[in-house]
Amino acid sequence: MSYGDTVVSSRGMGGVVPRQSIYEESTTQNHALGDMLLLTDGRKFRYCANSTAGALTAHYMTSGPTVVANHTNMATALAAIGAKALVVTVGATAVTANQYANGYAWFNAGTGIGDIYKVKSHLANAGSLAMTVNLYDPLVLATAAADTKTSLCKNPFKDVVVFPATTATNRPTGVPLIGITASTAALTYYFWAQTAGLCTVYCGATYTVGGAISVDDTAGFGLTIAGYPAFQWGVIVEIAAAAEKPNVVHLNID
Repeated sequence: MSYGDTVVSSRGMGGVVPRQSIYEESTTQNHALGDMLLLTDGRKFRYCANSTAGALTAHYMTSGPTVVANHTNMATALAAIGAKALVVTVGATAVTANQYANGYAWFNAGTGIGDIYKVKSHLANAGSLAMTVNLYDPLVLATAAADTKTSLCKNPFKDVVVFPATTATNRPTGVPLIGITASTAALTYYFWAQTAGLCTVYCGATYTVGGAISVDDTAGFGLTIAGYPAFQWGVIVEIAAAAEKPNVVHLNID
C-alpha cells in the first residue's frame, strides 16, 4: 500500500490501516464486506467475497449476486415500533445461515412500504417456513400481518460473480486487479475490487476515448455505447492497440 491509504469502514471506523493489499486474495476476512478503501490518487476499492460460481479474471468487471425470487415479497408477522427482529415466511427456496447478514430487509408492500433495515443475523431455513431476521436498528413503524411484505437483499459485495454478458442481473461491483480463486463450501476468498478512478478493464471491439462504457456481449467486458444507459461503469480514457484488450477506464461506480 502507498503512504496515506485509508479505509472508510461501513462500521464507522474511518482511517483504518488496510490489512490486505489490493493485489492480494485471502481466505481470512480482513474487513467488513463493502468497506471502502480510498487511495491518495483518488482510486476507490470495495472489499468483496467471491462466490462459488467460478474464478474471477483480473481486469474483468464483477457483479453483485442474483436476486432469489422466493426471498422477496414475503408475508411478515406483526412487529411493534422499536422491535429489532422481523418474522417472515420464506418461499420455497432454502436460506443458509446468515445468507443475508449485512445485507438488507426492506418492505416492498403494505405498512412501512419503502423502509429498509440492515440485517444483523438469521438462522438457516429449509424454505416455506417462518424465519426470524435480526436487525441492527429498531423499526420506526410497526408492521402489519395483514399487508406488510418483506424482501431480502444480499450484501452486494458478497458472492460476487463475473458481470454477465448482454443482460445485467445486478449492479457492477468493481474490478479485481488480480485473478481470484472460486470460493468453496469450506473456504471463501476475499479481495478488493476497484470501483472508482483510473483502472484497466477488458473491453469489446468498439472503443471511443471519452465515451461511456457499459455491458458488452462478452461476460466481464465493457463496450462503448451512446447516451447514459443503466449499469454505466465509467469513461474510456486510453485505448489498446487491439480489440478485446484492457483499456484505461475512469470508473465511476462509487
